[in-house]
Amino acid sequence: MTDTNNHFFSSHLIQNLVIQFAFRIPTRRELVINERKALEGVLKELDNEFFQLFDDPQQKIPGSLFQSLRQVLIGAVTATVPAFNLSNDSFTFFYPMKLMKQPIQGVKSVDASNVNKEMISWFNRVQQVINNSSCNRTGKIYELVLGPFVPESKKQIFNELFISPLDNIGELGFTFAEYVKKDDELYNIQTIIQYQQLKIEDPFNINMRVDINNRNLAVRMGPREVEKVWNFADTEIDNHLKKILNLEGGI
Repeated sequence: MTDTNNHFFSSHLIQNLVIQFAFRIPTRRELVINERKALEGVLKELDNEFFQLFDDPQQKIPGSLFQSLRQVLIGAVTATVPAFNLSNDSFTFFYPMKLMKQPIQGVKSVDASNVNKEMISWFNRVQQVINNSSCNRTGKIYELVLGPFVPESKKQIFNELFISPLDNIGELGFTFAEYVKKDDELYNIQTIIQYQQLKIEDPFNINMRVDINNRNLAVRMGPREVEKVWNFADTEIDNHLKKILNLEGGI
């Protein structure tokens, strides 16, 4: 078992960490009124403190067919964040762990592994009210903002990824996908890393997105298959992040 005190997610350099439980479903163009009403009712029934606001035009996600938002307290401010989104070919539950370097109230693990079974029960309920929503792919998506870092720390941070010096590189975007086979299953770990400096001498933050999913599409994934993918993500994410980033040089 991973030592949570030494887990990548325990770093004080993590500003934001949001974990998404995502499901790929057959493509659809619209959500009919009765499905919309039923979906809102189910989400309220599941947890009306988690799913608080519905389809706010000012907060609408581009390409969204339906969404729910959540308000969380962060110090002296209230932040409005996504809780659920249904797009043309997927639906996603958003589980914030840390925002503005502040842990979200009620979070009990560093990687959200403790809510896997609850999210699967939510997945089942949503499928009951959305037509043609068989799950073809599922994944845990980890979105992070790290930093700030001093410019001189680039070599230390990225020494596992880049041989070329980054001293004069003020903007970086790097994407790669690693295919991992385990127990006859093929998994995909897609990683996106970005940073930008307006001036080369400025401190900078690192934005990351890691999507761990079943690479091969399935005809229909049930709870057991979904949980298997999430358990794989739970066992891989810490080592994956540690082997590509060395968090030194933070302010």
